[in-house]
Amino acid sequence: MIPYDRKNLDEFLMTLELEPSIHDIVVEGPNDRDVLDWYLCQECGFIGAKIFLADEINVPSEIVSIYSGNADDGSRGRVIAIAKYAQNKYKCKNNLSCIIDADTDVLFNINNQADTIIKTDFSCMEMYYFEEKILKKFFKLFCSLKVEKKISSLLADFETILNELFLIRAANKFLNWKMKWLDIDKFIKFKNESPAFDCVRFIKSYLNKNAKCSQINEFENCLNMLKLQIKTDKRNYINGHDFLRLLALFVKYKQNSNKLFDVIVTGRPLRTSLCTSHVNNFNLFKKLQEKSEVQYNIQIN
Repeated sequence: MIPYDRKNLDEFLMTLELEPSIHDIVVEGPNDRDVLDWYLCQECGFIGAKIFLADEINVPSEIVSIYSGNADDGSRGRVIAIAKYAQNKYKCKNNLSCIIDADTDVLFNINNQADTIIKTDFSCMEMYYFEEKILKKFFKLFCSLKVEKKISSLLADFETILNELFLIRAANKFLNWKMKWLDIDKFIKFKNESPAFDCVRFIKSYLNKNAKCSQINEFENCLNMLKLQIKTDKRNYINGHDFLRLLALFVKYKQNSNKLFDVIVTGRPLRTSLCTSHVNNFNLFKKLQEKSEVQYNIQIN
């Protein structure tokens, strides 16, 4: 829900230019804000850092179109627009941080660079939870589940399916078809704690839902082209919502229950398993800590 009383973009940026001791951070959504607020304020002690959602700042659609290239790109597009508009119009690169998911940038080789943009190390914030230790704790303490399979093997199974789903989403984006997503639930089956994804049937159903069946060859050709672009860490090619949904389906299967956790409910306990020693290894958190440290030193001096 977009806040009724949003900050004026120019006033927001002018304040930063005039007050160099302030460090303001703009993020896409509430989950990002929670993680960064925990890290900067509670773990690092930078209580002066303020974190705003993109929706809390009034960014005119024409500015989003000019600076992000797509007025329909949601919160991520607004964060990119704020960063690039600020770089073009104001002097606040040292005390403004704009955090975005890397999303498909690695796959499409898109820069999306500005002085104040800091991208997640992988495709999305949820990939910081895509770790064996974190999932072990999640299964044991939150779900009270005994998982016989090695968690590393389960993660490898998840990775294969999630990469396929990511490419399907990416093909839709690349072709600019703007298709509505299809829930994966009916296309995932589990046996002996191993997930299987009926990719062929999913693609047909996905295209059918969006009246694109006649263009299946074009879609599959695009998919095959994108598969050739996959390199480096596979966490660069996973959608966070798909990960949480697949994890929720696995928990439902293990509990032999009709109840399916909402992805928001699934994500919360995973966030609580993050620790400073883990996230300190990643570029996003290192950069934020460095910038906050500089602003903190300005404040106390």
